[in-house]
Amino acid sequence: MHRQVHVVTAEDLTLERFHLRDVILPLPGHKSVYPTHLEQLYTQMLEADGLLSTHNNSTGGVFRVNQLKLNIPGANRKLIEYPGNLNYR
Repeated sequence: MHRQVHVVTAEDLTLERFHLRDVILPLPGHKSVYPTHLEQLYTQMLEADGLLSTHNNSTGGVFRVNQLKLNIPGANRKLIEYPGNLNYR
């Protein structure tokens, strides 16, 4: 399921257009688009873990290795998922 990503504004907060259950975060990959206010943080963390560097960023870094047929495009994941249809004893 593809969902449109929207950066929440102050007006959105005032009008309560979104809830915590609507928050998504990017999973790293060569096609991932990071929120502008978090892009530097994601880049620093990926570089610290050896998963991204400036010399291989344009080719997808370690998320795309043609020789190994490795292709990790990235995705978005909900911050919080509320359970549904849950039974317990």
